[in-house]
Amino acid sequence: MKPLLTVQEVSELFKVHSMTVYRWIKNGKLSAVKIGREYRVAQEVVEKHFHAGPEYKETVNINKPFTLSAVLKKSEHIMALVTDSESLLQLELDFMDTGLAKGARLFKSCWWQDPDDFRSLASAQWTDLEALEAKGQLVIKDLRRLYQERGIAAAALSWTKELSNAFDLGFSQLWGSGSPNASCFTNGLPELLAFESYLNSILAGQPIVAICPYLGTLSRAEELELSRHHTGILVFSDQKNKALFRCQSRIG
Repeated sequence: MKPLLTVQEVSELFKVHSMTVYRWIKNGKLSAVKIGREYRVAQEVVEKHFHAGPEYKETVNINKPFTLSAVLKKSEHIMALVTDSESLLQLELDFMDTGLAKGARLFKSCWWQDPDDFRSLASAQWTDLEALEAKGQLVIKDLRRLYQERGIAAAALSWTKELSNAFDLGFSQLWGSGSPNASCFTNGLPELLAFESYLNSILAGQPIVAICPYLGTLSRAEELELSRHHTGILVFSDQKNKALFRCQSRIG
């Protein structure tokens, strides 16, 4: 049986004030049991409502999905859930096209993807990939190797290093994509969470739009944990990368 969570624990998971959770409970939007003078919420209820609660996500009608250009902000470290590796690649290319149209420098951080394999797959649809790399508007790095050689901090700090390089080249913004997963790290999920947490802290307020695509094989608990270290979550419906909705993380 999964545990019962306190109101404070629920508020921390959803990045809202505890009074908001009390309001959800009193309005019947979140089921809870009262033990003594305190409410408790079953973990199953939290997991069920993570993508469904009307107050703790920004959503759109499923028949009118929105695109990347409409949803991404000027400073972002967002998590994206996709169904398969083909959709993931297409999302990354669409994301880079959007950044390119805005005149940003592009950064592709490779984890489970081999950099040369990514180049080969991407160049089939993106014919100017080599030209963009040659003039410094696109950089592709093997962050898994960097992590293995120098650790979590070095892998995360490569993002701010590339932002500094972008400034030196005359760009005002960096758009980057990276798709880590637990298997990329020696200690699995705990180390992945540590990486995303540190990355989230150093990207905050920077002119960086970062997207972290994850295949839709995560458990609800893993989604919740990872969402705490991102500015939000995008959920996509198909290979055309039309987002069904955005869940907004609220910091503080």
